[in-house]
Amino acid sequence: MTKKKPKQAGICERKRHNRTYYFAEVGGKQIGLGSDLAEAKVKYAKKIAEHVERAKLASQVAAAEQPAAEQAEPKPILTVRALLFAFLEWCERKLSPGTFKFYLRPIAGDATESRGFVSFDEYLTKHGKSELPATELDPSDVESWIEDHFADKSSSYRHNLMRSIQRAYNWAASRDGKRLIPLSPIKELDRPKQTPRKTFISDEQWAVIQASAGAALRDLLEVLRETGARPAEARAVEAKHFDRATGKWFFETPVKKLNGEQEPRIIWLTDSALAICERLAAKHQTGKLFRNERGEAWTKNAVSLQCRRLSKKLGIKFSAYSFRHSFCTSKLLKNYPPAAIARAMGHKSPEMVMKQYNQVGHCQSDIQAVYGINRQAGAA
Repeated sequence: MTKKKPKQAGICERKRHNRTYYFAEVGGKQIGLGSDLAEAKVKYAKKIAEHVERAKLASQVAAAEQPAAEQAEPKPILTVRALLFAFLEWCERKLSPGTFKFYLRPIAGDATESRGFVSFDEYLTKHGKSELPATELDPSDVESWIEDHFADKSSSYRHNLMRSIQRAYNWAASRDGKRLIPLSPIKELDRPKQTPRKTFISDEQWAVIQASAGAALRDLLEVLRETGARPAEARAVEAKHFDRATGKWFFETPVKKLNGEQEPRIIWLTDSALAICERLAAKHQTGKLFRNERGEAWTKNAVSLQCRRLSKKLGIKFSAYSFRHSFCTSKLLKNYPPAAIARAMGHKSPEMVMKQYNQVGHCQSDIQAVYGINRQAGAA
């Protein structure tokens, strides 16, 4: 007798009329998720979260209607998958799109994932642990996921993958997560140490980059170098954000959301940055200021790819974010107050500047410049 094939956990796909459709089973019912995988994963996260909420509500109503002697019946078991997708649903509602995507990819994967990337949910499903009670997840499960699929990646890459899973569990044990679990079983997860970025673009290196970069990329990088703005802010700026009279960008709602009360973001422009923005604003009176050679708004991936190609060609390791780091370091070397630098860069306190962006100590030539000397390595 042939055994009945068990139902597949998670998102399934079906091909019909040369199109792919996605569906999943939630609470014993099959639900359609559409034909776009990224949207299907978000819809699935919402359905799982709704199912968990309905189960909790039903349990509470049943408990209230039962006699006291019968109220000791066990509550529905919260599974690892239900916890992770409930966290993603909360992220989508409460956090910025960029932060939501940061957590979505390692937990459930997304449409931009590279070939061979294995999300934690996919790993758990493969090993039959996605329906494991959430409180029974062991740190070794997360560590094995990393060892099996990402052992060749950098420590920072592995750190961020593990951080996403740990963050989901910390949320579930917090007030924001409505105490879905009493305590995270992976709170003490041993993550690899992050390798801080130590890229500083000197004036000489910038001259080489400037001479080789295309006009569109050069405009973008020069403004980042002059202002210390986040690359995402430069990609988002439009003519309506650009105040010519005072020479600044003004975002009523910050592109990057920080903890606490959100304040308008002001980015002051140097003379060279102002000239670039005036030229671009005259050309693009609506829509994004910074565009590629084809006249299309820059995307994060396009900027990264262009920088990577140019970096390899010139033998100078850098990314768009390197110019923000370099801006901070150059100001510190000129003895500007860290608090003022932090505010200029969009941070509320100098601790982040000193911890994340300060490259003083990694730039020997600039340290020598502080003392007014210029010596070659090994010189007397």
